[in-house]
Amino acid sequence: MKKVLIIFAAIIMMAAVSTNLMAQPNTVSTNASANIVVPLTITKTADLCFGTMTSPTGGSTVLLQPNGNISVTYNGGNMVLLSQTPTPSVAGYTVTGQTNTYYNIYLPASVTITNPSSNTMTIDGWLTSENNNGTVGFLDGNGHDAFTLGGTLHVGGYQALGLYTGTFNVTVNYN
Repeated sequence: MKKVLIIFAAIIMMAAVSTNLMAQPNTVSTNASANIVVPLTITKTADLCFGTMTSPTGGSTVLLQPNGNISVTYNGGNMVLLSQTPTPSVAGYTVTGQTNTYYNIYLPASVTITNPSSNTMTIDGWLTSENNNGTVGFLDGNGHDAFTLGGTLHVGGYQALGLYTGTFNVTVNYN
């Protein structure tokens, strides 16, 4: 019986010690935060226009640089750029948001423009005035930036006459 009491007392003591060891608190302090910034906005200041041209006898491309320079590549055609209305102009945008912050510019892969008779041409090969034609802009110390946009117009051989129009979206988002 004495042995049983000694064993019972040892078990109670071990339980008390292990309870004390397990019950000791272990705490760590954690910070929480949130940063609210000015919403990013984009405003169009000018539309994209490749100007007035004659219909080529072979497929051609018209490259409109973001600085407004325009050039034609003839693929067996003889298209002429005319100095009539509308004249070539790059698309222009202003962006506002959080100061000293980078943002991304998202452009469609291509855009189809259509004349009233449902004939089409495609614009692709986008070029921006941001960082050597990149798609990342930077908002200055006042939270402002501006950029221009050009691209490549693909004109088919004997392209049907008429004014071709279409729309596309330009999206900006914080980087």
